[in-house]
Amino acid sequence: MMTFQVEANRRQAVRHPASLVLIIQPVAGGHEAAGEPLHAVSLDLSQSGLRFCCDRPLLTDLAIVSIQAAEHELVVRLLAQRIRCRRNGPLFEIAVKFVEKLSTPLDLPTTDGATSSP
Repeated sequence: MMTFQVEANRRQAVRHPASLVLIIQPVAGGHEAAGEPLHAVSLDLSQSGLRFCCDRPLLTDLAIVSIQAAEHELVVRLLAQRIRCRRNGPLFEIAVKFVEKLSTPLDLPTTDGATSSP
């Protein structure tokens, strides 16, 4: 069983253990996709950031984090800045700080192309 150490909390917000399904899209400076997305599982979550594990490193400073529900429906997309990326056995432990909320389900297009916002 793989274990991840919890370091001293440097976040101002409280960390909450969370096992969420994530898709991490590395992005370049202009928020353009920079490589294949990473599939990851969160370790903990706070109001200001997220820590997750993945089988590949996050090589860019910025990424779009898509947090999914258990049914693989999108919950929220956030622009995040990489704080740490280090190997922990066969996996990588990655920490990011949230920079900007990009969308929530209400902002996303419906199947007919309209947004579901009121």
